[in-house]
Amino acid sequence: MDIYKNHKESLIRIHKESYDFDFLLNQIDIDYANKITGKLGNETTNQFLKTISYRMESVLFHYNLLYNINPKECKSSFPEEEISIRQNCLFDSIIFNTASLFDYYSCFIWYIIGESKIEKKLWNSLAKSTRHDNQIKKSKIGILVDFYDREWITKLFDYRAELIHYKDDWANETYTVDNKKLIVHSPDKILKYFKIHKKTDIQDKVITIEQISLWVIENSINICEEIANALKIFIQDNKKRESDVIQFLDTNDPEIMKEIIKKSWRSL
Repeated sequence: MDIYKNHKESLIRIHKESYDFDFLLNQIDIDYANKITGKLGNETTNQFLKTISYRMESVLFHYNLLYNINPKECKSSFPEEEISIRQNCLFDSIIFNTASLFDYYSCFIWYIIGESKIEKKLWNSLAKSTRHDNQIKKSKIGILVDFYDREWITKLFDYRAELIHYKDDWANETYTVDNKKLIVHSPDKILKYFKIHKKTDIQDKVITIEQISLWVIENSINICEEIANALKIFIQDNKKRESDVIQFLDTNDPEIMKEIIKKSWRSL
């Protein structure tokens, strides 16, 4: 968790990763039009991309709220007895929204790789379908969905289910020795769900609620991005068209740039 000690650097990196993921999804949308359907302006994929982007923004928004309750740079504006409770509530929201992100994402994935363009599959249903479809399960996307379902997403969903249906997971608090600042620790159960407490390099170290939040967010974004890259490969391997319906001009070509400049001057 040392990678998250510098909060500003961590947040800049994670925001860039989220933008890269969003850009990659739009590339997939274009690839799908160029190589599969041959049609522009797919309202269904546009809606999927909007909802995925919204859910990602929601995750990051709730993290910013969590951090600003007890920022490192200054004393919290909230009473000390409220800090842990407020941060715990927002940590739960981060878990709920991150799990929801995978359900939104799975609907987009299935739309691209599945035969039916009407049926929607949430993550658990997507994972089962990729395991039973002989073509998909042997592909890069099928292998990744199966792997990350077992290693990450099932654990995330199980933890979310415990928070929603069974029991909360409140964090402990300590004070720093030097300035007596309140530090809210990571909730305990999430460490056990992901077996973080067994990793020797972080045993006996304090993991804060901010660090565990960033860890969940960044790992989830990176998983989504890796699956997205596999989705691009799936489209390429199963393409039905050779000519693109969406073409981009090569602005490095001097002749093309001359034509662009001429047209811009004529329009003035």
